[in-house]
Amino acid sequence: MLRPFSFDPRCALVAVLAPVVGLAAQEAPEADPPAERALSAIRVAVAHPIAGPPIRDAVLLIEEGRLTAVGPADEVTIPADATVLEFPDSHAYPGLVDALSVAFGDPTVLNDKQADAGTPVFEGLDPTDRASRALIDYGITTAYVSNRADSTWRGLGAVLHPRHDGFAQAEGEETIAAGVQVNMAGATDKHPLERDKARRAIGELFATLEAYRKAQERHPRKVEKYEAEFSKYLDYHRDQKSKKGPKGDADKGEAKTGDKIKDADTDPPAAKPPQEEGGENGGGEGNGKAKTKAAPAKKRQTGRDDGAAKADGAKKKDADKAPKRPNFPKPPTPDPAKEALMRVVDGELPLRVEVQRAEEIQAALELAREHSVPRLVLEGTAAAADVEAIAAAGVPFVLTGFLEPQQPPRSAAFERAGRLAGQLEGAGVTVAIGSGSVRGSRHLPLLAAYAAGKGLSADAAVRAITLSDAEVLGVDDQVGSLQAGKRADVLIVSGPLLASDTRILAVLSAGDIAFRATAAGTEDR
Repeated sequence: MLRPFSFDPRCALVAVLAPVVGLAAQEAPEADPPAERALSAIRVAVAHPIAGPPIRDAVLLIEEGRLTAVGPADEVTIPADATVLEFPDSHAYPGLVDALSVAFGDPTVLNDKQADAGTPVFEGLDPTDRASRALIDYGITTAYVSNRADSTWRGLGAVLHPRHDGFAQAEGEETIAAGVQVNMAGATDKHPLERDKARRAIGELFATLEAYRKAQERHPRKVEKYEAEFSKYLDYHRDQKSKKGPKGDADKGEAKTGDKIKDADTDPPAAKPPQEEGGENGGGEGNGKAKTKAAPAKKRQTGRDDGAAKADGAKKKDADKAPKRPNFPKPPTPDPAKEALMRVVDGELPLRVEVQRAEEIQAALELAREHSVPRLVLEGTAAAADVEAIAAAGVPFVLTGFLEPQQPPRSAAFERAGRLAGQLEGAGVTVAIGSGSVRGSRHLPLLAAYAAGKGLSADAAVRAITLSDAEVLGVDDQVGSLQAGKRADVLIVSGPLLASDTRILAVLSAGDIAFRATAAGTEDR
């Protein structure tokens, strides 16, 4: 059982934030990646699966970085050739999950005010950051990293696993983009009217998605129509070419037709051309004869004109029925921001909204209702007055703002976050805790203990830094609890996780020992 919180949590926080932290390992120097060690079984006094009740005298079996069994020692058979790691007086928890972190975030990326909804934070992370690489020693095995710029859109957050040599991408391509970040709170120094204008702009962007989607959907149909018309166009001209035969045959055919007309209608070869006869017999008796002889010439000329006219008419008729060559349809201009928001309305990504005021909570909930956003996540340290509205909407809340760099431990935001946790739980809201900073990430259990001291139940407090966070991030099928099939991220501690004198004994990441304390209290990787 957890130790009752009869002390003032604020005083405890000040004490624990000293250089030597009860729960955390000493600041770890930069180190090479830990060597892989064969590990197939762990035996502890108590295992806390989180998804179920605690298990006493528990055994955890691991194979290829995954948990294969978690249960009492008398029910789980340890293979004879297994390498067993025993902690007879310890407690095992799933690796800690930080629901809002800035781990490995380059300052340029974390403060990118030019980001839009589709700007990925993952591509700008810095795996060499020393403080972030030490997070694994504090039991942080999974973290959600987000741009924290003081702007409306903060782009796409990402899920990763801290390591001594940097970080590993969380399993699944979708974790590269694990949420679209939007800041409805706005800059603290902005006038309320400016913040309201920014909130309206968010809704206006969502309103353009239907037209964008329709344009995307129409384009394949336009391409299909183009291909059909172009095929018809080609077939027609192939047919015309086959009728004409080899090049030049059409001209020869016309010449032959003219020859036949000439042979049929002209005088014998000795006869003079009609115009010459007409010239010699311009009057008198010869005039009638000239007219008589000229008649065939007129008929002959008329025959030529009729043939040419028919040929011209046929050509015109062919031209009229010839299909026009179609133009390839221009594809719609891709818009990464709208592409990301379409994934939000389709339920593939959550929309994570920072809120600090009552009107921002209402605006976020209204936005989700109006545009049918299936996965809304609120984050911040908002006023507790809207707890009922949050509960009615059924959305989770990520508490942040505990240990912002500019805030002292006894700040108003710290107090507000602690009280809000219990109020949210009482209303049936899923509560997760996000550090919002590398320093805060090291002290996740302490933050959970503080929230427990302010009204959050002990079980919910532990869940708020493990399984609830994983559920919010959409990776609860991989991490967040000790269950067969999940990633073997295990935190082994000397006592109950939230007790002030508990210390870390070992940390496993995907089955590999990332940290282990020796009897002398020093670390062993």
